[in-house]
Amino acid sequence: ERRAVPALETASQKDEDSVTRVVALGALALMDPDNAARVTAMNPYLTHDDPLTRMKAAHALGQLGDRAKAAAPAMAKALEQATDPHQRGYLARAIGQAGDPQFLPVLLAELAKETDPSSVAIGEMRGAIHRLGGKAPPQPKK
Repeated sequence: ERRAVPALETASQKDEDSVTRVVALGALALMDPDNAARVTAMNPYLTHDDPLTRMKAAHALGQLGDRAKAAAPAMAKALEQATDPHQRGYLARAIGQAGDPQFLPVLLAELAKETDPSSVAIGEMRGAIHRLGGKAPPQPKK
């Protein structure tokens, strides 16, 4: 819906909440995925102080697929810093969606850190590893 562009532009630049800004930027990038400026505008949010903002930035970039490949190093760093299983799952999925197999070692290392077999992050990490052409170790028996 192109009529939303002005409101999204305003929110992406002026909203006080970093999550709202990055979600607005993500929506704009999805509307215009070949616009490199729209994609790179989200990159600073991958290193934001707020972990939820980092996750939302990675999620939005992941939706752009290989157009976000250049952001994969920052997504990987955000994954390494994340402690919340929900956020770790989103970050792992975004790395897989970006499509750069050089981040398989990061995904495998982060998967190994997951000790709770019911963690939501495990499935996302395994899926991202598979998407990048890797093979995750077998899941431990419950």
